[in-house]
Amino acid sequence: MEKNQTAVKRRTAPSREVFKNPFNARYWQLSFNELTSIRTLVLAAIIIAIRVVIKNFRIPIMPPALYFGFDFLINSAGSMIYGPIVALLVGAVSDTLGAVLFPIGQYFFPFIAVEMLSGFIFALFLYRQQLSTLRVMLSRLTVVVICNFIVNPLIMTWFNNVFYNAPYEFITIARVAKNTALFPLECVLLVLWLGALNAATYKLGYTHCKPKTLKITIKHIISLILALIISVAAIIGYVFYKRQSDSEKEIGKAFGGSEKIDLIVKREKTEDGTFYVGTFTSEDGRSITLHYDPTTKIMSERSDQILESVASAVSVEKKKLDYANITFIFPESSSNAEFGWIYTFTDKERKELKLEFSSIVFDGNSINKIEDSGSDELE
Repeated sequence: MEKNQTAVKRRTAPSREVFKNPFNARYWQLSFNELTSIRTLVLAAIIIAIRVVIKNFRIPIMPPALYFGFDFLINSAGSMIYGPIVALLVGAVSDTLGAVLFPIGQYFFPFIAVEMLSGFIFALFLYRQQLSTLRVMLSRLTVVVICNFIVNPLIMTWFNNVFYNAPYEFITIARVAKNTALFPLECVLLVLWLGALNAATYKLGYTHCKPKTLKITIKHIISLILALIISVAAIIGYVFYKRQSDSEKEIGKAFGGSEKIDLIVKREKTEDGTFYVGTFTSEDGRSITLHYDPTTKIMSERSDQILESVASAVSVEKKKLDYANITFIFPESSSNAEFGWIYTFTDKERKELKLEFSSIVFDGNSINKIEDSGSDELE
């Protein structure tokens, strides 16, 4: 009788199998089996409740968008215990409950993918595998890169297009800086947290690898410092690239020409601030230089003179006109005229000023009003 009871006990006891990596059919079989374990499902429900609540306890960094949260600690612990399949379900349920109980902004269903993926990735590194300091750090790095830098910005782009019909900056300096600065701290907290938790969960039978002491050695500290230095250098490089790219786009947009041109942009510091000086050169050698102020996002070259000319032509005050409506043009190749410009009135301006023409053009010689029909009224 005692032998039969022992046999039944052995058959029903959780498997202590461990793996070097998740690329094993048995690993996934055991992961699916977690769905049939009452003990695992109860634990998953507890993790869901904690995650929903703890998301409201965040340290503001750059509100309302960027915070330091503690959800990743609970998420990683649960994923280490119940594996990737249950982690997907926990992420889906916790995100849905969080949106219902503690709504923040407009709800957008695809954001559920971020929560599901983060738990799934943690589980791929931590479930039924021997924990090490390097493995824990890599798990956090993978979550940051895939979820924070790729999936979340993609969904934010989708969200903005759906609700606001506006572009979304895929990678922002604030996001990169926040994740880079916090990554070493998050790694240290995660190593200490999982190292202490793993000893308790092993004794209770929730995890299956005999725990080893996780130590943060000099090598790990040096690695984190190097990673931080590299990341800071990347951020600085990105800042300069972004400024250069934005200035070229803005100057090109203000120029408004359709000819094939070369553009060279340089950064120039003056007493009035920092400007980007963009020099356009056409195929036949003609060139024009514009100054772009990245702070006010205004083309300062000739803009005041142009607004004064437009204001005089329509008999209004210059302050009622907008720099953004100015574009610069090359004259015809055969012409000896100087560079010209176009001021295009918005529908609001035309209505307020009671104008019957859509724009004013200076071709280098004279100012002309362009009517809706396309005919010119020479001033």
